Amino acid sequence: MNKILFLLVLMTSTTVFACPNLAGEYECYDEEQGQYISTITQTGSGTSTVYTSTEFGETSIIKADNKWKVIDGLKTKAFCNGQTLNINMEGSDPNMGSFKASVKISIDSNNEIITEGSMTIGGQTYPAETESCRRL
Repeated sequence: MNKILFLLVLMTSTTVFACPNLAGEYECYDEEQGQYISTITQTGSGTSTVYTSTEFGETSIIKADNKWKVIDGLKTKAFCNGQTLNINMEGSDPNMGSFKASVKISIDSNNEIITEGSMTIGGQTYPAETESCRRL
């Protein structure tokens, strides 16, 4: 019985900390910027997974270790749940006040990145926006 319980716990924890393979080059579209290329590299696995993305000449690094960090002035926490990378952000803006944002990134059956994000500003939650990027 103990072996079965141990295997069940191990399988569950492995699934929770598994991270999607997002590495590659993608063509994306943004209403403000138009079409652009996004390049993602990935190292490590589980809670040591690090994603590095480059868009518009700027590089961002996210470690999916479920720990709060300050990145570009925003309090940020990233973690994987199954094959989804979750990123939570909190910050403050002189025009908006305090805000919270949530982003979920995954790969669909067509091998495209799907990004779903929502934001809460001053207690008002704005609907999730979805964007997809095609792997090149």
